[in-house]
Amino acid sequence: MTQRIVLLRGLLRDHRHWGSLPDMIRVELPDAIVETPDLAGNGLRSHETSPFSVEQMVNDIRLQLQPLQPRTRYTIVALSMGGMIGAQWAQMYPNEIGSLILMNSSFKRFSKMTERLNPQWYFRALMTFLLPYSRFKKEQLVLEMTSTRARFNQKIALRWTEYACEGSPSVFNALRQLWAAAHYSGSEEAPCDHVLILNGGADDLVSPKCSLAIAEHWNCELVIQPTAGHDLSIDAPDWVLQHIVDRVKPD
Repeated sequence: MTQRIVLLRGLLRDHRHWGSLPDMIRVELPDAIVETPDLAGNGLRSHETSPFSVEQMVNDIRLQLQPLQPRTRYTIVALSMGGMIGAQWAQMYPNEIGSLILMNSSFKRFSKMTERLNPQWYFRALMTFLLPYSRFKKEQLVLEMTSTRARFNQKIALRWTEYACEGSPSVFNALRQLWAAAHYSGSEEAPCDHVLILNGGADDLVSPKCSLAIAEHWNCELVIQPTAGHDLSIDAPDWVLQHIVDRVKPD
């Protein structure tokens, strides 16, 4: 059976920000179909209006994917707000989702706002998107907020600046996505049988308590990479890859 793997990025990011991870998955799982759809309002879809709710985001993403074949299911690999989309997808369309791998996500139902976004970043996050900083300066700030290993890596910041020049979210779309993420509650119970929570133990943006809360309420497995920050695809790509392969690869 062909494996279908869908990668979902977080707030204001697009498929390019996964870096090498999608190709790493394709090498390890050559028979799998790996898809990296972008949310309306992000990346090369920045001219479109972002959905105003996570439920609408699910339907926006689904329209971009190849149809499922009989007896196949998606494996969702999702970071941050992408995890909210993946969880809601499994709740809305349970027959489409075989497993969820959620990374550094958070739900209003289980976590306080001060855990879902570290208060020390409130002001800087606001300034990043509202003040007329250079695109390079903005990407440097995002990298500093989301990575431990590469927070001062100018090569990555320059690459992200190129992405922003090609297409980046407007303030209008940023506010719509922030609203949707902040108000997303999540389900009381796990929306599918196979859920894995991956967490960066050194995440300075979203408290690791949020991943722990989801794992405890959903009674699912939690694995922590102790030195990684919020963006696990930058800080621990090989570690993430191994967990994906372990979940997806047939015995």
